[in-house]
Amino acid sequence: MATLRIASAQTPPDIPTTQKEDTSTVKSLIEKANSYYLSNPDTAILFCEQALLIAQQLNYREGISECYGWLGYLFTNKGDIVLALEYLKKELVIKQALNNKKGKAICLNNIAIIYKNQGDIASAIQYFHQTLQTMEELGERKNVAIALNNLGIIHDGQGDTRLALDYYKKSLKIREEIDDAKGIAISLNNIGTIYRDLGQYDEALVYTQKAMGIAQKMEDLDGESSFLANIGVLMAMKKDTTKAIDYLLQSLAISRKIEDKDAIAKSLIKLGSIQLALGKVEAAKKSGKEALTLSFETNFPESIRDAAKLMNSIANRERDYQSAFEMYRLHIQMRDSIINEKTQKATITQQMKYEFDKKESLLQAEKDKQELANKEKVKRQRLAIWSVGAGLALVIIFSIFLFSRYRVTQQQKKVITAQKEIVDEKNRNITDSIKYAQKIQEAILPSNEDLHRTFGSNSSGDNYFVLFRPKDVVSGDFYWLHETTDNKVIWATADCTGHGVPGAFMSMIGSSLLNEIVIEKGITKSGEILNQLRDSIKKDLGHAAGTDERTKALPSSTEVSAGKPSETGVKDGMDIALCVWDRKTNELQFSGAYNPLYLIRNGELFETKANRQPIGIYLEEIPFDTIEVPIEQGDSLYLFSDGFMDQFGGPNNKKYTAKRFRESLLSVQNSPMNDQLIMLNDIFEKWRGGLEQLDDICIFGVRV
Repeated sequence: MATLRIASAQTPPDIPTTQKEDTSTVKSLIEKANSYYLSNPDTAILFCEQALLIAQQLNYREGISECYGWLGYLFTNKGDIVLALEYLKKELVIKQALNNKKGKAICLNNIAIIYKNQGDIASAIQYFHQTLQTMEELGERKNVAIALNNLGIIHDGQGDTRLALDYYKKSLKIREEIDDAKGIAISLNNIGTIYRDLGQYDEALVYTQKAMGIAQKMEDLDGESSFLANIGVLMAMKKDTTKAIDYLLQSLAISRKIEDKDAIAKSLIKLGSIQLALGKVEAAKKSGKEALTLSFETNFPESIRDAAKLMNSIANRERDYQSAFEMYRLHIQMRDSIINEKTQKATITQQMKYEFDKKESLLQAEKDKQELANKEKVKRQRLAIWSVGAGLALVIIFSIFLFSRYRVTQQQKKVITAQKEIVDEKNRNITDSIKYAQKIQEAILPSNEDLHRTFGSNSSGDNYFVLFRPKDVVSGDFYWLHETTDNKVIWATADCTGHGVPGAFMSMIGSSLLNEIVIEKGITKSGEILNQLRDSIKKDLGHAAGTDERTKALPSSTEVSAGKPSETGVKDGMDIALCVWDRKTNELQFSGAYNPLYLIRNGELFETKANRQPIGIYLEEIPFDTIEVPIEQGDSLYLFSDGFMDQFGGPNNKKYTAKRFRESLLSVQNSPMNDQLIMLNDIFEKWRGGLEQLDDICIFGVRV
């Protein structure tokens, strides 16, 4: 769930005044706003604006402050973040002037929430820690729990699930002790999201359903909407798409009722993702467009990031590569604005500052004891300063001499420096472009969450690993994964022509075409997938076999043999190994272009050979074989490119070879898959030694 938005909705204490009836009117209007803020936010805003006008006429500062707080909260929900921040910061000034520490802390919390949603994590952490410190000073346990919860959300968003779970559990403990039902529901839901992200879906569902029951009992529409959406996501991860859509539609209806734009956008993104997976492209596109529009209105980077990712997937499905590229770029920009080095440093700094401030009062006594000793130390330092001063004088004289020589040398370097700057600028531009291409390629590859959701884990760790080592910044190797609605898992590794930028372009084309063939066309027979991929590659690159002028005429001096492509032919394409695993029948299909499948069972390695032809132009083209491979529980399957075995190194500077590669797989076989990844990488590094990596490397291991 998103952070809990706390509006300062408490009725202000009675203030002695000769205008009691007028101040009572202000309070009454604020209470009316409190009654309407969920069912009719626009009406609530009108009540607050009327109350603010009366309070300003009376110079009733407590009332002005309450109105500012409510307007900030209401405009946050409507997506007018600039106006919301303006009101909340005005509220903060008055709370500080009145020395209203509790009101100040609530206001700090609400400002922090806005900064968090805008992706300004450094500011959010600063305000959340100020909230926590103030509430601890006041002994306000309910609000201490709120601050702890919000810090958990920040760390969860930064990928620190351990610290996030610690904050969530501390918050839940306090809320259970003070019997804060709404707070308990929020903490339960947030703990559920942690277990969901860890792939423990049943555990996550238990926590989220408990939260849902509390929200329904309290008639908390805001919480109910969020919890319904989270249960919908869990149902989707458990492959129950019918229930997933039902829960998301319920959530969407409530969010529209309370006019929470951010919640509407989040539900639409989740709904659109499921619609796309079911092949309902137009419905998904409609959901994605509305979500992106609302996300821009609220200007929340997380929602913009997720909506852009959905629209990118839709554009790829429709083969609208220009739109797909634009959405990728937007997705990456928003992702990088949320998680970056500055943000991570700010997280650590604020955490340390918080711990330091708590201990500062304890250290003060110790500082007093040191004061007398410090005075004596100052005397010794003065003597040292005089000694250092004399030494510095000598250094300065010598520096003047060096500077005169430096000026002469500097003149000689000016021409060289100017030329170097031109070259460096060009190199920087090229490097920046390649790094941006790397980000795009990383976004195309299956995420660790996708892999974990598909293959799962056991008590020893994950049931999979991917060793992916580009030779350059970007890679000509790629891996691909999809799970169909009828419980078939399809995965592949591919080695495209070339490496670096040219290879990366081919890998993007290959990944996009596999999406089209499997997801859009619904083809799940391994051999037919490769046949379709070969036809699409030749079509997209403009060289259908037997018609491309570049392959018609062969010089008489060139010998053409069966099983090898023509030396003058176009060889753009890829080698690939692809598996289709039907989980319902436990049957495995394999098809390959040059690259085989290795299966290890009970310490013995079995090789399933691929067709000796590439994905691309070939003189003696035949349909790809679909090979049925018997599998058993505990089998290990490996798909790979040739980069590992082609690496030179070792004591005699020779190739690693396929034989050594098979021996290496057998040597790590009894280890968990996570450890196999580390061990294989170590084997490669030791073999390579100080030599350059020669090719891209991709190894995809799966344990059945």
